[in-house]
Amino acid sequence: MLYEAYDPTQYDHESLTHLRALFLSGESINESRLRTEILASWINSRMAGINPGSKLLPAPLPKEVVGRIVHSEAWIYSKKINFDYIEKYYEVFDKKKSVVLGLDLDLTVGVLGGNKSLIEKLASMNLTLGSNFNENVIGTNAAALAKKTKQGIWVIGAEHFIEALKDYACYAVPLTSGINHNITSFTMYIAPIQSFDPIIQNLVDFFVYTFNSALLINQQQTELSLTDRMVEYGLEYKDRGIILIDHRGIILKVNAWILKSCGIKSASVVGKHLTEIFPDLKEAINFLKAGKDVQFYELCTMRKLKKRNYFMDCQIVKTDNEKIGMIITISEGSHIHDLINRVAKNSAYFTFEHLLGVSKNFMEVKALAEDAAESNSNVLITGESGTGKELFAQAIHNAGRRSSKPFISINCAAIPKELIGSELFGYVTGAFTGARKEGSPGKFELADHGTIFLDEIGEMPLDMQSVLLRVLEERKVTRIGGSSPIAVDVRVIAATNQNLWQLVASGKFRHDLYFRINVLRLELPPLRDRKEDIPLLAGHFLEKFNESLGKNVEEITPEVINLFLNYNWPGNTRELRNIIERGVNLSKTTKLTLKDIPKEINVTQEQTISLNDFEKQIIHDLLTKYKGNKSRVAKELGISRATLYKKL
Repeated sequence: MLYEAYDPTQYDHESLTHLRALFLSGESINESRLRTEILASWINSRMAGINPGSKLLPAPLPKEVVGRIVHSEAWIYSKKINFDYIEKYYEVFDKKKSVVLGLDLDLTVGVLGGNKSLIEKLASMNLTLGSNFNENVIGTNAAALAKKTKQGIWVIGAEHFIEALKDYACYAVPLTSGINHNITSFTMYIAPIQSFDPIIQNLVDFFVYTFNSALLINQQQTELSLTDRMVEYGLEYKDRGIILIDHRGIILKVNAWILKSCGIKSASVVGKHLTEIFPDLKEAINFLKAGKDVQFYELCTMRKLKKRNYFMDCQIVKTDNEKIGMIITISEGSHIHDLINRVAKNSAYFTFEHLLGVSKNFMEVKALAEDAAESNSNVLITGESGTGKELFAQAIHNAGRRSSKPFISINCAAIPKELIGSELFGYVTGAFTGARKEGSPGKFELADHGTIFLDEIGEMPLDMQSVLLRVLEERKVTRIGGSSPIAVDVRVIAATNQNLWQLVASGKFRHDLYFRINVLRLELPPLRDRKEDIPLLAGHFLEKFNESLGKNVEEITPEVINLFLNYNWPGNTRELRNIIERGVNLSKTTKLTLKDIPKEINVTQEQTISLNDFEKQIIHDLLTKYKGNKSRVAKELGISRATLYKKL
């Protein structure tokens, strides 16, 4: 219900004080002399048992509770705008001896600023951060009426129900979400009744207009960014549902599959919280808060859908490294194989020529890999993340007798434990709810006569380890739900960044499977242990990204190389690759300089290693590799023979 605009200059303190006294004593009053919303609130306050004579507000919430409120996702943007507003107009509020409060949807004060002496005086009566302004807590007040009427409203002096507020004039107004006009928070102005300025309403209303406009623009930009990603992702998928939510979990858009399958209209869901419309998707909000991408999360059922066995993907969307929302994909169980194929690769591209390095430890492991390529035995590749385990696996496959046959790569950590069995070993018709009518072959069948690469094998569930062991021993697979074994001829290359032996010792990995896959062992060195290779790798990535990004960054400065040589590289070669890509993107000249490199990899000057020493070591290693052939060494380094002689 909208109430008529109220002119605060018409407030008559003596008359209102008399009316309040009559009301509190239970006598009849002339209701025409009192605003309808004030009288209704007085009645509600009396029924709620509020003590009108109290000169103190109830004790505020504890600081730790207030902290959780003001840092919550739901209020973080409103809080920032309130802070900016108070800071911008601080001098005005200070001169007017007034204070501005920011309140959340429950009318708890989370932001407070303005005249310091008034802030101290209000605090003495318990009006501070954590105070609550609900009508059933402190009686008639501007914030409670703004929430009830959904409009800006004044409550002045004796219009307040509680004695503690009768000497103050307050103006409160709701802040809305912009696109859907849902109330997100409240702003309230408060000043002593003898010094309040009605003109302040214009300033507060202007702030509200600015806030709503800023939020509208922010939401439109967020929706545009999300929609762009949604289009890339496949907005018009006809066999799966897609839901866009912002960083608070508010639904921005859904695709036609969701509308048709759930029998709903877009207007009834957009602007609502995800869990209000789809309570079965509440786990997506947890993933959103954690900033976590998730694939193939099993829902089993959705109450708005008739069929059972659904799977959910959650993809965080960021702009300038700030989380702005999430793309949620809902897929039927019958389509899960299409989804799994996103994390399963079916071809090998890299060869040993792509594996760059001249350091002794790298050349040793590369030589072992080349020997492994000539064998048909299983291989276990260990090493930290980013050291190139799959590159080595592809190179071994491409150099071996199976190079013309399939190379199937599957990440054991990216597939739910409930699905990994059917993905590896296949299933027959009707094996489980959502299974394809015609059944499906597993990755071992698809890799027949070729190679299967099991990445992150340490993440494989124990029950599947038993099945895998049996397949390796018998060279036969039996599809889930079936009884007829199918012969397969597959070479297994497994990889992990974990200590498998420790997993064996802790009972998380089968010791017999460990020995079965650990026939040929490759331990890839981390980049920090092969620093001679850094200039060579950096130059390779520079050339690669110049070509792919259409840039012309010809050189990496010696200062940058020195910086690289002193860095510990926790992300290994993958991190170096990403830093070079970032630098090529940012560089405005023909050189990659320190200003193009992230600050976090900086090291102190005292730690600097001589670039000349590393160059000499690299040249020495290459001369050994090419048996003194200086032309081959110069070609490998990308320099002329004359430059090579100078460096020697």
